[in-house]
Amino acid sequence: MNKDKKLSLIITFIGLSLFLFLALTNLLLNQKPKSIIYKENEIANNQAAEKIEVFMFHTTQRCASCVNIGRYTKEMLEKYFSEELMSEKIIFKEINIDLPENKEISQKFKAAGSSLFVNVIYNNQDHINEDASIWRLAYDQEGFETYFKNKIDNFLQK
Repeated sequence: MNKDKKLSLIITFIGLSLFLFLALTNLLLNQKPKSIIYKENEIANNQAAEKIEVFMFHTTQRCASCVNIGRYTKEMLEKYFSEELMSEKIIFKEINIDLPENKEISQKFKAAGSSLFVNVIYNNQDHINEDASIWRLAYDQEGFETYFKNKIDNFLQK
């Protein structure tokens, strides 16, 4: 085997090894603990929420979609759930994951980048769910409002 062929094989091997390492690392880092993941319908069909936490996680640099989702969420909650916000049955916060003071909550929710999480609390237990469906509505405020209001109504069993 000539030198060029050996070098080519070594580079290919290193590249594949690096790819596998990165893929496995990504898989492991993005796993959420099974104890806090739930199916939305189980919550809605079994028990009304005692409390709901809605957290919009983001980085310091925010794109238009991220800003829209944060704004849509806040406006929808204020419009339809003002009583629940005032009584703190529903809590909404936008959390910058780049800030050191938000490290603990970001880790609890396994938040990376821009993401919207809903934590439905009943029996003093967290039932955390990331809602990735909202991104398709980042430029459709009316659609977002309908979708997310229905979701919160289901958790409150309205």
